[in-house]
Amino acid sequence: MTKNSTVQKGFSLLELFLTLTIISIIAVFSLPNFGNIAEIQRLKSAVRDLHAAISLTRSLAIKHAETITLCVQAQTPSPQCAASGAAKGNWQNGWLVFRDVNNNRQFDFGDQLLSTNKAYKSVSINSSAQKSLVRINALGASILSNQTWEFCLFKKNSPRGIRLILSSPGQIRHIKIDSC
Repeated sequence: MTKNSTVQKGFSLLELFLTLTIISIIAVFSLPNFGNIAEIQRLKSAVRDLHAAISLTRSLAIKHAETITLCVQAQTPSPQCAASGAAKGNWQNGWLVFRDVNNNRQFDFGDQLLSTNKAYKSVSINSSAQKSLVRINALGASILSNQTWEFCLFKKNSPRGIRLILSSPGQIRHIKIDSC
């Protein structure tokens, strides 16, 4: 090697444009998938939140040796259960966990609010048999028998959903469903 030879460092303008073109093409095809990932995460978050609320209801019922109630929250500024039949099994407005002191299945004066959860705007949460209430007894069992919720995205032709199942003994499981 002679002293006059030069070593080229960096990219040529052509290489830079070619690299940017390839990155742009990849980005155009992958961006719609990132939107789906965010929607699926919102769906999974809603499932986790209701699962956690049911687990909390069950653990508090066992801990305090009394029935604890989980209900659909009414569309009111103050914490209140949706009127029986009014919610029609629609849980996306959120829910309440409370001690039902007078055993009337409504959160009212004298009851102790234990937990609340927010509404979901992009996820539909519907209960089988249009149930809007879960009651767990001191043994950790569901008083009102099995219950199933279907979580789906509001997006048209949603490819996936999740079904959350509460068995009579109080066990919780979820499965993926192919259509909503």
